[in-house]
Amino acid sequence: MKLTEVFFVSIRVMYPVEIKEEAIKMKLASKTTKEIMNTLNTKNPAQVKIWWRQYRNGASTPSVSSLTFPCQCSFRC
Repeated sequence: MKLTEVFFVSIRVMYPVEIKEEAIKMKLASKTTKEIMNTLNTKNPAQVKIWWRQYRNGASTPSVSSLTFPCQCSFRC
């Protein structure tokens, strides 16, 4: 029996603030994650979902918190 070593290389992609803001604006305009990925050339659908979740939860990053929230409720729906 032969042992084979398998290595997984992960590449971390850092997206500019403008891409994140545009993704949020597109989500607010009811675009699907797939449409956002195709338009902004992002590779991972989870990334768009993370940015959206951070926006909804009132993220402290300037790129997301500088956007206006869709309503004025306390839990930021």
